[in-house]
Amino acid sequence: MNKILKILSNYRKKRAFRFLLKRFNELLIIFVIVFIIAAIFENVFYIKSTLKEKIAIIYINLFFISLSYLLLRFIIHYFSFFNYKNYKAIAKEIGNTNKNIKDKLLNALQINNFKDTSNSDLKEYAIQTIYKQILNTDLINFSKKNKIEYTKLFFIIISSGLILLIPILNQPINRLINFGKDFDPPLPFTLESITKNKSILSNDDLKIELQAYGSTPDTIMLNWYDNEILYQRKISNKKNKFTYTFDNVEKDFEYWANYENPNFF
Repeated sequence: MNKILKILSNYRKKRAFRFLLKRFNELLIIFVIVFIIAAIFENVFYIKSTLKEKIAIIYINLFFISLSYLLLRFIIHYFSFFNYKNYKAIAKEIGNTNKNIKDKLLNALQINNFKDTSNSDLKEYAIQTIYKQILNTDLINFSKKNKIEYTKLFFIIISSGLILLIPILNQPINRLINFGKDFDPPLPFTLESITKNKSILSNDDLKIELQAYGSTPDTIMLNWYDNEILYQRKISNKKNKFTYTFDNVEKDFEYWANYENPNFF
């Protein structure tokens, strides 16, 4: 009977390891997908470091909690703690997946549990007969199934590495890894004042020029204060230059330009 129990024990251990390997692959796939989604959001929105730090803490904690759960379940399964996956459950599982065995393993366990010692030789013969039938039966090929899971794990690791090389995700991933640091989104264009600080005589006209670099818009908004009143004027783009003339300037003032994107992105 010990030989049959050893078969059941080995089956349970191999089954526990395959379960761990399969679920670990699924866990990696889920967390890689979540990481890619986070990288896409980071690429578009440039998430603030405070929010990225919270996301990173949740992400890392969830991963290790999930991994700890898998390892704990593996240990319970492997050693049959709390009577989980006991001999009877394993015998029933094997019987359900193998038509040649069916209830034979369960029958062997039941025969072994009989208290009557008068038919010990008959019990031993019946158990040995079942044992020989099991030896001639091909149980689940865990080695073949594990190779499939190892292949999946290999492709997950390689695919994750290749994702790092994708230009559109490379920088967002780097920013996510450095979650404690803020990164400024790149500006579509910049403006440089050609006029700089300029002095003129009272009541003279002042012409200002702004040089644009990058993907310049058709118009920008020029702003200035006069007697604490905000004035605004739209200036058209002419060969990447924006010009405007202030008439009859009587005193010092400050001006600035801005542009509001009408689109969401």
